[in-house]
Amino acid sequence: MTAAEYFNFYAVNYQRQLRLTEQQAIEAINQLIQNSADITQATKQSWQTHKDTIQLMGTLTPSLVLDMKVLTLLAREMHRSGSLFTQYQIKTYGGKLHVILKGYPGLRLHLTGTRYLANHPKVVSMGIGLSGVKNALKGGGIFSVVFSIAFHSLDQLLNDTATWHNFVAGISTDILAALAGVAVTYAATSLWVLASGTAMLAIGPMIIVVAAGAFTAAMLFDFFNDRKLANRVAALLKQAEARFNANGDQFQSQARRLLNYAEEDPQGFMARLFGLPYIKLDL
Repeated sequence: MTAAEYFNFYAVNYQRQLRLTEQQAIEAINQLIQNSADITQATKQSWQTHKDTIQLMGTLTPSLVLDMKVLTLLAREMHRSGSLFTQYQIKTYGGKLHVILKGYPGLRLHLTGTRYLANHPKVVSMGIGLSGVKNALKGGGIFSVVFSIAFHSLDQLLNDTATWHNFVAGISTDILAALAGVAVTYAATSLWVLASGTAMLAIGPMIIVVAAGAFTAAMLFDFFNDRKLANRVAALLKQAEARFNANGDQFQSQARRLLNYAEEDPQGFMARLFGLPYIKLDL
């Protein structure tokens, strides 16, 4: 069914349902199409106005909420065992690192033991120690990449000037920002853990993750956005594509000349191809 046939089919059904004349049905459908175009244009304009805010909130809020959820769960667990500021120690038993939790384990809901391996799933999921920090940062980094792909895919739909160059550049700079944020946050947390010595606050590492992560993400967003790094990368991609196309056109031109030469003088072409001496005799 062609577009015209589909339109006629839809118009006839629309006409029958509302008991309109053919002309009234066509005018009503044209008005619907016009309204749809206006809504789409308004949506695109709204996207251009608010997309920076949407990107910032999408970058900060979900990861911050996930980290705050872990921090809140850990804080409640420590509070049950006697104090919100319960400490833990890192000790080695049998060549393996263990987390030793203070307080009253019988009052806790999840961490009901006093000693866990440093990479124990309960310890890691609650953000205790550097293993827990790594897990939290990994989750935030993965979400940042997923959000970036979704955000720039939507931008491709709502931004008439966006091309694949902008898509690739946007995701690339977002991944770079996410990696930089993870590195800075992990470094800050590691320094805090080292400075704390053998005994440290159980909720301390996650507090650093939440505070440093939010601050670093906001600073990197402003830094990248102010310098239009994504637009610069997109411009470089466009220049590279233009050079590639120019070289491709030149290659095609040379290939056509060689093929024409092969058709006109096959023996000369083969001699030139293999570097053999050749004398063309005009008879």
